[in-house]
Amino acid sequence: MEKFLILMYDEPDLAYRLMERICDFFWEVSRRMFEVSKGKLDIFFTGDDYGTQQGPLISLSMWRKLIIPHIKRLYSLAKSYSLKIMQHSCGSVEVFLPDLIEIDLDAIEPVQVRTREMDIERLLKKYRGKLIFHGSIDTQYTLRQFRGR
Repeated sequence: MEKFLILMYDEPDLAYRLMERICDFFWEVSRRMFEVSKGKLDIFFTGDDYGTQQGPLISLSMWRKLIIPHIKRLYSLAKSYSLKIMQHSCGSVEVFLPDLIEIDLDAIEPVQVRTREMDIERLLKKYRGKLIFHGSIDTQYTLRQFRGR
């Protein structure tokens, strides 16, 4: 992962092309799955972790240049089959939510509330009616308190 993050910075065109090829694969696999199960699916669940405990893994400008075009392709495919879209991403990803909403994201999972900028009350005020927040169980702190009980 570290090498790829460096590649995104040092050689963004190469990183884009690599992600494009990966997206091509997932697009075709998803298309085949959607076609075979036409009318039997409700949600396209996809995911990758875009955040850390303190903030996003990459800058918003790098996200928009290198990441969002590929996510948009997958979302557009899902929407062409009338599917709702649920995106998994751990970490502090609030900065990316407007872009994801713009390309038709319906729900984000999880809401890692102990990370920076992911206070659920603030998120609800800002995104109510625009995005579904699909819960979270804090495995880093809360559940650890119950270990051994």
